[in-house]
Amino acid sequence: CLWAQHLSLITVATVAVPLIAVHSFKMASCSCSCDGFGCNSLYLRTFSGILKIIQIILVEVALGILRSSQYANFHGGQDAYIFGAGVLVAALIITPVLLFCYLFGRLDVGSTTILEPAINLILCVFLGISGSLAIRSWFDASKTLGAFCIGAAVAYAIDIAQRFCIR
Repeated sequence: CLWAQHLSLITVATVAVPLIAVHSFKMASCSCSCDGFGCNSLYLRTFSGILKIIQIILVEVALGILRSSQYANFHGGQDAYIFGAGVLVAALIITPVLLFCYLFGRLDVGSTTILEPAINLILCVFLGISGSLAIRSWFDASKTLGAFCIGAAVAYAIDIAQRFCIR
């Protein structure tokens, strides 16, 4: 029984290690690398990289306002609050993942698939709705929250426009 466990571990190791070390032909030229795995830090200097950073900052500030102030609300009750908070959390999960994909060389995520433009469109619309729900509230903290949500929606809209219109 112990021999079978060692054999299965050896089999998994010999199959999994080459799969991890396989390099994609769609990797970007890396500005720094370590053992064949690179980081495309030049992406942060592009317009798309700067937009990703701006999107992350705006969404993070909006989520910080929502969680830190008792007066920051989305007008419409508990359902609006769940929707708005869910959109902010989703944007804060998805956008850094896309940024890390681009940083580690997978530039084909946005250029060959519909994934990023679809996510940007959905987040743009949902952040715009969340921002308008927050601005309808009477409190200044809610209006600030709404402004950051709408600012993030505009950043996502610019990202969509630059992908389809500028090229």
